[in-house]
Amino acid sequence: MKRTWTIIGVHDVPRSFQWYQSLFGQASTAPAHSDFGQLLDSDGTVLLCLHEWAVENHPSLMNPEDGTPGNGLLLFFRVDDYGAALRRARALVPQLAEEPHVNPNTRTKEFSLLDPDGYYVTISALSRSRRPNVRAFAAEALIARLMARGDPKLASQQGKQWLPHDYSKVYAHEKITSAPRLRIAASRDGTRLLRDLTQPLAEPFMLLYVLVVPRGGSEFGRYQSGELSRAELEVLFQQFGHFWDSDGRHNVWVRSSDDGMLVYDRHNIIYAYGPLERFESALAELGYAITSSLSLDFVHQHSYHQEFDDLEQS
Repeated sequence: MKRTWTIIGVHDVPRSFQWYQSLFGQASTAPAHSDFGQLLDSDGTVLLCLHEWAVENHPSLMNPEDGTPGNGLLLFFRVDDYGAALRRARALVPQLAEEPHVNPNTRTKEFSLLDPDGYYVTISALSRSRRPNVRAFAAEALIARLMARGDPKLASQQGKQWLPHDYSKVYAHEKITSAPRLRIAASRDGTRLLRDLTQPLAEPFMLLYVLVVPRGGSEFGRYQSGELSRAELEVLFQQFGHFWDSDGRHNVWVRSSDDGMLVYDRHNIIYAYGPLERFESALAELGYAITSSLSLDFVHQHSYHQEFDDLEQS
């Protein structure tokens, strides 16, 4: 087992110690020594060490005037209380060094500020969708259990059995009063298909979550996001995709800035509006075939899973 202790030189260990405790939302305590202190996580993991300059003759911690403070160093912290951390940070400094935004690499929100000694500190949201594979594995296991239990999101009656309904990989043109649209089968992995169909569209996006059958204590209605970058939209796909694909209580709408619109319907159908040629090109690359019609005229049932009730309120 290996651990890294990041040690930075500071002018006033107790002051910096209290500053970082405030940033992390920790109870105020004194460092173990006036010239050295360790900030610990709740499980005892060392988050950061603070060392007074010119103590104990460490060569790289002798002179704070030797170079720009923080040059070549980025203190990057992942936190599970991002919103609260942002509020705490705004109370600590008059202005952030970097306002909240989505990092396109981590695909999570982050902001930055300078600590009392001029070190550059970045706080990044440790979202549920980005925790190392544990949530993904848990979601896959949950979906496998639900399928084994015979409770797919959409089932059709086949003989005496209720089985996952499979439209096959097809789509159809439809003429409606307002505008033509595509009706696209999304028998499985509907969120993946939704993501693929957003690729030819321009950001920013808007996402509308329509709760049709409340099960987790939420109100029936429409819940709309603000403007989303492609990276922010991807975070939502990762965080909620398994919920959207496995439970029949909702519809999900995505609209782009170039008037493209996709509606992921609870019947495992995606309706596409706007640049139909671009959508058809993407579908062709995915191996979809055009058909004359895609009917919903069959006996079916939806499943609603208590295991997802918490996500309904997220």
